Amino acid sequence: MRERIAAYGVAGVVQNSAMPWTSPDTDTAGHAAYAFDCRVGELTRPHDEQAGHVVVIVGTHWSRVGGRLWWRRWGRPTVVADLTLVPADREQGLWVSDEEFERNLSGEDLDIAVASWASGELTLDDTVYTVEWLSVEAGDTKALEQWGWDLSAQRLRTK
Repeated sequence: MRERIAAYGVAGVVQNSAMPWTSPDTDTAGHAAYAFDCRVGELTRPHDEQAGHVVVIVGTHWSRVGGRLWWRRWGRPTVVADLTLVPADREQGLWVSDEEFERNLSGEDLDIAVASWASGELTLDDTVYTVEWLSVEAGDTKALEQWGWDLSAQRLRTK
């Protein structure tokens, strides 16, 4: 009886290393995109015209490659950056739709984007913007006061 109980975990389900309960713990913390996590940047169009702001949230995504319920199998982790664009006209109260202002980047596209972000550029829809990254404190204040987004709380959740 003890051997049978020892084979079961706390939840009463057989613990088996071939069927992991969680996604694999592959380290993605060293990815260059995390330098821009929960950051706000001011966008300027090519002719020095204020274009708005960009908010970057970086996370890790695992794809479920098979299985169901607790027999799930997970793929390799992928670093994903979610960009939310806040155009200058939206900041002044005009509204179009959220779908136009959200972008997701991963893989090689993200690597290329991060290199351009570090040099102060952001390319969207064939337009190259100049981006000036606000300090963490200034970005948190801007996001909370202007849009009601608590980036400091988001930052704490992801660590």
